[in-house]
Amino acid sequence: MKKLKIFITGASSGIGLTTALHLLNRGHFVVGSSRNPSRLTKDLLKERVIRDHTKFRVSREGKVVPLSVKLPPELKEIDDLLEVLRFIPFDPSRDGSEKEAARDFFSLSGGEIDVLFLNAGMSIFGPVEGTDLSLVREQFEANLFQHLKILGEFLPRMRERKKGKIIFTSSLGGLISIPFESHYSATKAALERIAEGLRIELKPFSIQVAVVEPGDINTSFNLTTAQTLKTAPPEAKSDELSRLLQSFPLAEDSPYYQRAKNCWNYIFRSLLLKPSPSVVARLMVKLAEKERIAFRYRAGDPLQTIPVWIGTKILPQRIIQWAVEKIYEVDRG
Repeated sequence: MKKLKIFITGASSGIGLTTALHLLNRGHFVVGSSRNPSRLTKDLLKERVIRDHTKFRVSREGKVVPLSVKLPPELKEIDDLLEVLRFIPFDPSRDGSEKEAARDFFSLSGGEIDVLFLNAGMSIFGPVEGTDLSLVREQFEANLFQHLKILGEFLPRMRERKKGKIIFTSSLGGLISIPFESHYSATKAALERIAEGLRIELKPFSIQVAVVEPGDINTSFNLTTAQTLKTAPPEAKSDELSRLLQSFPLAEDSPYYQRAKNCWNYIFRSLLLKPSPSVVARLMVKLAEKERIAFRYRAGDPLQTIPVWIGTKILPQRIIQWAVEKIYEVDRG
């Protein structure tokens, strides 16, 4: 098997980190990006991976009970894998950072790139009305524009070699709008349209493009949401459910308060019970190693991914929206 040279944005946690370790386990050369690589100690990264592979139970009182850690066989040698995982800085808010990231990667890889995983992203929470536009811009910067910046630095090298793969981490939220996370869904929908056009444009250069649409995955992603909104305590952890539920960002006088709070509570409770990011990472490994890939893939709990995919194809919009409202408990008493 050929040793691939791979760059992953947003590789310091969640799906990106687990995917990087799975690829390293297969013997590939992997470099990840992070805003602050100097802060990423081996112990911190290991703690994040173990948390994302912990099985939880949520009691009726709302307490989170960790049951067991189930690291997959691919991560059995996690300490050795973390030793060889490399990071380079990329801060999309800083002009020129993408040029420095590409320069650093090519310096390490001998000027070659086989697979570019555009994975970094974030989410904000709140109604369309009244959400601070600076946060909305930050949302689009993180989920769309930073990928375009990176593409601008890596595509010339890929076109020159007439080979390579670009794989975007999208979301089922790009197919349907998540209540009170409409801005997040909008960025993922935009990302998919960009990827569709890019696939056609790059066909003459033998560069393949794909999107992966994960369902709900048990990572610390929503903790980042709360911290972005500056409502979560800095020292809070993603399994500290009671503290996170109390960090709900809307004021009580908001006309959206109760329905948004119902949705917030559902999201934080349910994510703890979802599959680990390894279900996505295994798919990413397959896409990296396959000679030819299709365009769109889904990953996660089949009881979620299959109904969403089929439903968006055949059901009228009013039925889809009714189902989304029920699932996210927006009208719960």
